Amino acid sequence: PSDETRWWPTGIEPDREAAGMEAMSQVGPVSDARSIRHRYRSHYDDEVFDAYQGDIGPELSQRLWPEKVTPSALEQFGVCPLAFFYEHILGIKPLLEDNQRYTVSSAVKGQWMHKVLETAVKATTAVNAEMMRQWVEDTVQSLAPTHRILPAALRHAKDAVLQDLFQVWPLIRFQTEGVGVQTEYDLEWEVPIPSGTWRFHGRIDRVDHIGDGTIMIVDYKTGNLKNPDRVGADNLQLPLYVQGLRQRFPGTGITAQLQGISSKNQFRTHILSLPETASHPQELVNEMAARMRRGEFFPLPRLNQDPCRICSFVLMCPADIKAIRRRKRPWQDAYWQIWED
Repeated sequence: PSDETRWWPTGIEPDREAAGMEAMSQVGPVSDARSIRHRYRSHYDDEVFDAYQGDIGPELSQRLWPEKVTPSALEQFGVCPLAFFYEHILGIKPLLEDNQRYTVSSAVKGQWMHKVLETAVKATTAVNAEMMRQWVEDTVQSLAPTHRILPAALRHAKDAVLQDLFQVWPLIRFQTEGVGVQTEYDLEWEVPIPSGTWRFHGRIDRVDHIGDGTIMIVDYKTGNLKNPDRVGADNLQLPLYVQGLRQRFPGTGITAQLQGISSKNQFRTHILSLPETASHPQELVNEMAARMRRGEFFPLPRLNQDPCRICSFVLMCPADIKAIRRRKRPWQDAYWQIWED
């Protein structure tokens, strides 16, 4: 457009609805500047949420309802419903941050660690350092990052992964000796919710069949370890995996643990000791399902964890969460309760 006009996309134009690129409104920058400012200011000042801030309503939410969900995706809803909506409902792929464009991300290094450990626990001979190095090279080739990596950054990432593998492997080897091990265990199960059932699916890093007939779920973590007994909206994965295996193996004793596999979490182990009768995980799933049914995907993560700092969608998000929590008072108590301990 010329200097005298501006284009406005559907839903943002201040006066008229656009019916495609050809029919988009051309708005004078001076004449309509006041109404444009008013439009954005109203989103900021209102004490209730609108569609711009994640309140899409039950009718549209019903059409977009995720028939199948993973525990990790549901945890993202627990971190921030709007980020969940962007990635898992709309299918928007997160952008790389500037400092990630020529380096290997922590997520990719985590994938490499998982793949090498999967290979190692299946080995029929004693694992040595040379085998580990070769498995890392093979894994990097098969799971190469999709963007350009500086050669020095790639070498550094491989060395860091190998160093962590050398340290954690003796622990993993001890855990799996004399145990029937299944890796990358595919699991589907149903979770009852007030509106019916919700299909879950997941892939468990390791399932150990112990000699006494019990089953141990082992979930590898390269980042910070959360206490699995402190169940919250952003910490549901392990209890949900236990629920799924109990459906597949009724009457079998199921235990679960988080296993740190990096120096970042000091290779610690956290065992889930939540009683089988604990109702909090199911209550959280019910509440999150109800909010999705109502079309409530508000940008309201927990303030004390500062998730916006590392969110991939921060540039397109309409939220200033600290200010929103102050302004949207009618929603505050009822909505924030799901994130409070």
